[in-house]
Formats: sequence, structure tokens, C-alpha cells
Amino acid sequence: MTTPSNVRTFASERGSVRSARQFVRAALRKPPAVPDEVAADVELAVSELATNGVRHGSGDPVTIELSRDHRVVRVLVTSTLSEGADGSTATWEKSVPTGPSGRGIAVVRAVSTDLAFRVAGRSVFASCIFLIPV
Repeated sequence: MTTPSNVRTFASERGSVRSARQFVRAALRKPPAVPDEVAADVELAVSELATNGVRHGSGDPVTIELSRDHRVVRVLVTSTLSEGADGSTATWEKSVPTGPSGRGIAVVRAVSTDLAFRVAGRSVFASCIFLIPV
């Protein structure tokens, strides 16, 4: 059974990324605690996705939602694109760790499973999952 979601909204400013990492760390330590190595990967992914929301966003808040059960942690990061930003998920899917930009997406892809993006209007939804070893 999935535990209730943990949802937090952060101001679109650089300092909020640190607060988002702290939120993730605290949420994943609640019983039943997620193994440290999985929690570290979730924290890294949320940091990268929240950074993208702040850096490329409209200035609207960034929302982080975590849910988990005994086998999986699910992450959803929601932000708003700035006017004129590239809202093509195809562009984001091409990111590579050695490119001039998009390294954060490549990092998230490396530490998570099923990274996906959805754009509705100017809202961006980035989701991914993390498997918990049994």
C-alpha cells in the first residue's frame, strides 16, 4: 500500500533547491525509511529537476510531490515555463551529460527509472521512479 503523498511548494529561487533537498531527505527518513543509497538518488534527482524549474521557469513556485510504498519511490516536480522557453519534450529527451546544457536531465535519467515529461500549456510535469531493493 502506498503511503500518503508528501507535497511541498517552494518559491522559484535558488535557495529553494536546498530546501527541496532537505524536504526529500526528511520525507524519506520517515518510517519505513528508504535505504540511504535510494534516498541519495531521489535527493539528487529532485535537486536537478527543481533547479531546472527555477532556472528555466516563469518565477512561479515549484512543487515537489513524493509518494512511496515498500518497493518504489515516485517523484513529480511541477513548474511553469517562462515565456518563450523551449517547451518541447523532444528537446529535453536529447540531453546528454557532455552537452552544453541538459546535463541535469541526463543525471536524473542515470539515477532513476522512467523519467518522463509532460507539458500542459506552460505547466511542466517531470516524473520519475526509484526502485527500492527488496
